[in-house]
Amino acid sequence: MSILLGEPTVFFSDSEFEKYEILKSEHIAVISDSLFRPSTILVIDDKYLVISDIAAKKALHLYDALNDNYIMNFGERGFGPGEIQVPWKLYQPESNTVGVYDIEQNKTLESDILSISLGMNDPKEIKLPAGVNSNGVTRIKERLFFFDSNNDDGRLFYYDMSEMRTQRIGTFPNFEKQYPQFSKSELREKIGFAKLVNRGSLFALSHYNVPLIQIYHADLDEWISIFGPDELPAQNLLGKTVFYGSVFISEKYIYKHTMEERIHSKIHQKPFIFSIIAVSYKKN
Repeated sequence: MSILLGEPTVFFSDSEFEKYEILKSEHIAVISDSLFRPSTILVIDDKYLVISDIAAKKALHLYDALNDNYIMNFGERGFGPGEIQVPWKLYQPESNTVGVYDIEQNKTLESDILSISLGMNDPKEIKLPAGVNSNGVTRIKERLFFFDSNNDDGRLFYYDMSEMRTQRIGTFPNFEKQYPQFSKSELREKIGFAKLVNRGSLFALSHYNVPLIQIYHADLDEWISIFGPDELPAQNLLGKTVFYGSVFISEKYIYKHTMEERIHSKIHQKPFIFSIIAVSYKKN
């Protein structure tokens, strides 16, 4: 345990992990003829799959995974009310509900699964504050959480829909000592891009260009960082090396998938699994 960027930090290396489980996959031969180019998938209530599609006439697909049954294609494309142009990220704000973040229109649409299945989809639309550039959105009660790579005044933000105000949480990663040759704005551009995921009040921000995950527990109002297994990239590779492709939070674990990609080299992919107790400053 140490302090990095002003918050408690867990450092780890490859040697501290042992492979103890291999996941096996089973190919689904046919989901639907209308599934053209799937891009993002979300599990709703351990039953439904919602799949975004960048090529289909409608933006999303609903699939009953327990009964192996394709339900329907939904999500009208367009720039009008209730319409989707670019379904960038999916999230689940509450039970039996799917949310989609349209990065092109800077808004979210939330739909009830039952209404979708009955062909009566009437999504609830929420606009994000102007100028936000986020790679993930989620809602908890009346607060719409997001991060903004254009804003280094905080790390996580939420828009309170009842009070109609935006609040910042945490601090932007500060690597000025490690990279003194770059200005603050240059560092923001090179390391600011991250992916936001959550499970309830537990949030994780996985960074693409530095080996860093920032974790926030909203109920406790506490932050902790997980750093590794690689060192910070050299100056000439900063912004060109990809570290974390995705993170997933389950009931007991935080799954981190590394994707180390260097110029003129192969991509090396490794999974790491931390127990949730890591948020209380202990490695698995």
